[in-house]
Amino acid sequence: MASIQKRSVKVNGKTYRPGKWYVRYRDTEGKEHRLAAFTDKRASTALANRIDQLVECRAENLPPPADLRTALDALPERICEHLRGVGLLDNVTGAGSRPLAD
Repeated sequence: MASIQKRSVKVNGKTYRPGKWYVRYRDTEGKEHRLAAFTDKRASTALANRIDQLVECRAENLPPPADLRTALDALPERICEHLRGVGLLDNVTGAGSRPLAD
C-alpha cells in the first residue's frame, strides 16, 4: 500500500520540511520506490491511490481501467517518466490508452 510523507531537512541546525509530499510504494516485485509528488496533500494522496491501483493491475497482468487511464494521462510528464522507468506504465503509451505522439 502506498503512503505519503514529507521529508525533514536540517540546514544550519534547523529542521524544516520542504514543500513537496513524497509517495512511497512497492512495485509488483516488492521493491520500494519514492516519488516526489505535489505540494498539495490531497493531490499527493490521490496519486498514491492511483499508483496502488496501477500496481494491482500490473500484478494481475490487466490493463488499467478507463478512469485510471484518464487520471494517469493527466499526470505531469516527470511522474509518468518515473512510472515508465519502474515498469508500471508502458514505454510506448502514456497509461496504455493512447500513443505519446498524439
